[in-house]
Amino acid sequence: MSIFNFFSCCMSSRRPKQYHDLEKIDTIPPSETPILKFCDLEPSTDVQKSISMIEVPEYVPSIKEEVLSELSELVVPAKKEVSIMDMPDLVVREILRPFEFGFVSIHKLRKVCRAFRDYLDDLKMISNVTSVEIKVSVDGIKVVEKLRSKFITSEYKEHEDGCEVTCDGQKIIIINGDFIDAFIGDFLWAILSNQDTLLDKFIMKAPRDAKKFFAATIDKIYDRLMQVLESRNLVLQVKHLEVFARRPDQVTQLLRHIDSESLKFLSADRVWVAGFYLKFPNEWVCDLDMLKDCKNLKELHFYCFPITTRLAFLLHIPIIYVVLTTLSIDDIWRLKETIIKSRNYTFYSNIYKHFSDKSILLHKLDIDQWDVGCTNESFRLGTTYHNSIDLWTS
Repeated sequence: MSIFNFFSCCMSSRRPKQYHDLEKIDTIPPSETPILKFCDLEPSTDVQKSISMIEVPEYVPSIKEEVLSELSELVVPAKKEVSIMDMPDLVVREILRPFEFGFVSIHKLRKVCRAFRDYLDDLKMISNVTSVEIKVSVDGIKVVEKLRSKFITSEYKEHEDGCEVTCDGQKIIIINGDFIDAFIGDFLWAILSNQDTLLDKFIMKAPRDAKKFFAATIDKIYDRLMQVLESRNLVLQVKHLEVFARRPDQVTQLLRHIDSESLKFLSADRVWVAGFYLKFPNEWVCDLDMLKDCKNLKELHFYCFPITTRLAFLLHIPIIYVVLTTLSIDDIWRLKETIIKSRNYTFYSNIYKHFSDKSILLHKLDIDQWDVGCTNESFRLGTTYHNSIDLWTS
């Protein structure tokens, strides 16, 4: 029941108020009441005398009006609170500047609430990271970041209440959820979503050989990493990129979010998970055609999966260590010309291809030597110190 309904009920049961100051007026019997006619220009003397005896009382407010009046006097208008998140970015930066918040302090502030965390991320308070190295293990993730001239180490480990976060050996907080979600939300999202400057290095390592349950861990990390990169409005600028992956598509998806002009070093290796086997050829080979646009790429180490990319698309890279699924005579000719032009060129590869006539191939290519092996289905191609090509079976 509202307060208005309550007072209405009270008013109906309350006796009317008596006005004792008024004089008592004798009522006129109906038989003696004069009858006024429209034709009468003036009322009779008796009527005038009766009217002059009636006094109109002063206005007295009702109980409901009295209560509402008292309540209105007691109510104080609320003051409008100004939130720090409603202030302009420049004002907030000036407010926070005297405190000299460091990396650890910013991470602690991000844990106040989700709204304040998102607000700090939008302000790009963490944007001076120059390199990131991530080491993924079975029960945790270790991160080493370089901020200008100093290194900061953070660890995310499994805990009975969720995930334990430490920074430079100091325990920060226990976060609900597993260590992967805590790492992505607390660190990786804050770093990569705001990074608009060039990273010197981005390294993500994992065990080469792992047990069966580790497949879900590495897959989840890549899925979350893709979500962070897809949320950016621009590609990530990084010079040195080094990753471990379980599947070739994880590498290609990552490269689509990397700036091709900034990349100078690329290394990818495979995480071998017990009990998980990739189907040949769709789940086993990798397409690196996108590297033909990486004109500043100086070194390529791709040991993890055979690549279907033509060698001609990669010859602008001075140092190449790859596994090729195929090799044409035209590719070898171009490789030889590239080696002759540059004494600093290094190429090494395994080639999975069957050559029907080895002698004709050697004669056309004018290859210096041929080392006979046990099979001709898998060839090993490399360069020597004399700018010649060595092709031999293995």
